[in-house]
Amino acid sequence: MSDEKTSTAPKKETWLNWLAVTTILFSTCATISTFRGGGHSSKAMMAQVEASDFWAQYQSKSIKQYIYGTQADLLDLRAQELPAGAMADAYRAKAERDRKDMARYETDKKEIAEKAHAIEAQRSENQRHGGRFGLAVVFLQMAIMLSALAAILKKKPLWLAGVLSGLVGVIYFADGFFVLF
Repeated sequence: MSDEKTSTAPKKETWLNWLAVTTILFSTCATISTFRGGGHSSKAMMAQVEASDFWAQYQSKSIKQYIYGTQADLLDLRAQELPAGAMADAYRAKAERDRKDMARYETDKKEIAEKAHAIEAQRSENQRHGGRFGLAVVFLQMAIMLSALAAILKKKPLWLAGVLSGLVGVIYFADGFFVLF
């Protein structure tokens, strides 16, 4: 009697076991990709905010530099209109101090621009990583969906399509860590 139960029981197809294993692997990679991608997106956003702050400082320095330059030119013009003496010398001295401030602002702007560019490079790097992880999630989710559909319908070609999509997702998952292409 036990032989009859064994022989009449439906035989489980072995590909269904592989379907379960691949689905677990793809879902694990998708979960990790989601968290890693979100982390990189957050870092990219924070870097953009920080870079914007530096560019605002740069703009402030540019405005001040322009004001000092205009003021120095006006002081020079006023000094030329005055007769030689202490007042004309005072105007020229103030114009010279304003030009030194202009030079200092130019140096400050260069330092600020370097910092802003470095932070923008970090932002771009995080965006590249985040984008790869995002693509990985898309392909891995398609693989999981196709695998689930294959399990319900018992259609091996659907699972194979899911495996193909999953492999693309795994490639993007690995690329999210290393940004190889």
